Amino acid sequence: MPVGFSARGPLSLIPAGYQGPGDVLGNWIFWYGTRPFSNATVTNTLFRIRRPTDTVEMDVAADGDGVFDRVGIQAWEDAAGSTTAGIIALYDQAGAGNPFAPAIPSIAPLLSWTGDRPEAFFSSGSTHRLTRTGNSTVAQPISVHTMGYHFTGATRQQLVDFGLSLYYRVSANNQISFNAGTEQSFTASDDAWHTYVAVANGASGGLSIDGAALSTVNAGTGGLSTGDYGVGQVEGVGFFLDGAIREWGVRSVASSDADCTAYYNNLAAYWA
Repeated sequence: MPVGFSARGPLSLIPAGYQGPGDVLGNWIFWYGTRPFSNATVTNTLFRIRRPTDTVEMDVAADGDGVFDRVGIQAWEDAAGSTTAGIIALYDQAGAGNPFAPAIPSIAPLLSWTGDRPEAFFSSGSTHRLTRTGNSTVAQPISVHTMGYHFTGATRQQLVDFGLSLYYRVSANNQISFNAGTEQSFTASDDAWHTYVAVANGASGGLSIDGAALSTVNAGTGGLSTGDYGVGQVEGVGFFLDGAIREWGVRSVASSDADCTAYYNNLAAYWA
């Protein structure tokens, strides 16, 4: 398993066949990622990639078992002399939200792989970033579920920003901060994958890291805003990310400790 992953509770509780976050939790407002959302949507188009050498584009989906054709995708890249491709759109798998996309193709995060499973790689030097426009205000309670990786060294780098934010290293290495109006910081090792569940629910809010029980904090009263959403950045500000992201989504309820564990175990089973 990737660094930071050991299942909490028996993985045998996960049903046979592909299971995604939409199979273990409900009440999603939106969800984007580089793995299928659910068994029912397992073959949906997840994202779109673009070859930098000739600007040809291709949609990417998994097969009925949630498996990706890495060999075929890399052959498609090689056919035009490309060594990678930019992810120029990720599609909402839980609702009808607009895609997350770069303003221009040159700042698209790069398609990267762990085994045969894709992820989005971000470099602050290339100002890689994704934006979603046309958003609505959603009040608390809401819960942000995501999975990210951060390289040691850079100050204040954004994981996600939807009005409320998760970001790395506001004052020190090995740190993640949750802010819905009031900044709250926690220890999370750099150079490793982690799952995060940030619950915005006033004084009853909290943050779960890698399926652990929520650390109860009041991160403020903010919810989802009407402004542009950013992944790997704060739109119009910066704080570009050095790292990678595999998925992000928001629920319209306060996720419980059991929800955090279920989400983590679902990810651990997929990335094993």
